[in-house]
Amino acid sequence: MPLTPGDWRYQQDSGGSEAVFAAAGAGIFSVRCERSGRSIVLTRFAGGGSRLRLTTTYGTRALTGRAEGAGVAATVAASDSLLDAIAFSRGRFTVESESGAMLVLPSWPEPARVVEDCRGQG
Repeated sequence: MPLTPGDWRYQQDSGGSEAVFAAAGAGIFSVRCERSGRSIVLTRFAGGGSRLRLTTTYGTRALTGRAEGAGVAATVAASDSLLDAIAFSRGRFTVESESGAMLVLPSWPEPARVVEDCRGQG
């Protein structure tokens, strides 16, 4: 499967850090550390619904989420093994929601850095 066009970018603010996959200046998917709850929020910015399905080299996991604008977001603990599966997936992982095309995202260092930021808090 070809990769979804775009690039990861990493950013920090007082609430945590975030890796955003974006194309043409618009965010498509993000991995955000919420320091206060030591959790990671996975957000697909379009595609709607209340579920996210992520597939990595290591398997598939469905997450119950919540509507977030035109998209959907799901929260997992910073220690969740799904995050390791994303970071170490062989080259790519996919994200699906109840509507919208499947995203095929590269496993670049930015999402792993966010996870490490969140796990390193304490």
